[in-house]
Amino acid sequence: MPYFKSYFESNIIMVGVDYGRLSVEELCQYMEQKYYRQVDLCLQTVESYIQSGEVMEYADLLFSLFFKIRDEWGQLARKETMILFPFLDEVRKGDKKINSKPIEWIKEVHQKILDLFYQVRPLVNYYSLQPCWSNAYQLFCSELYLLDQQVLEIINVKENFLFPKLFSRSSEFTLYSKDIIL
Repeated sequence: MPYFKSYFESNIIMVGVDYGRLSVEELCQYMEQKYYRQVDLCLQTVESYIQSGEVMEYADLLFSLFFKIRDEWGQLARKETMILFPFLDEVRKGDKKINSKPIEWIKEVHQKILDLFYQVRPLVNYYSLQPCWSNAYQLFCSELYLLDQQVLEIINVKENFLFPKLFSRSSEFTLYSKDIIL
């Protein structure tokens, strides 16, 4: 992709992306390749800390919230990568018309996920690590913070760059409710 600068050669750290210059298709591809993989890796890491049994502070509520976040994210990511992103490619080619209902559903799921993180933050002292916490719990909280930040970044990119681009091109498309159902 020609529109970003990487200050590191790693595929994980991408700095200086100008999302405004990316097309809808490039944004979808970029999010799927970079962000979604990072979030999945982070989810696996956090879950491994939970399964290890070493992380016990606020365990029941915190773990319950994490698993809700994981499930909501998993469902959202699957529907976006398997249905929405390919559909947007068909829209670009002119084979389909765009629909606003899936976007509204996605925004509702974003809000659910944000609400879940809002409940998690006080349980982990707003990610401010404490010296009295075990090493495993500190690592767990650090990974949870990373997950929180990555999900927030994805939501920001979608809601502030991807979705407006879809509807700024609405003169090219007619909105139909039956074209795509998530």
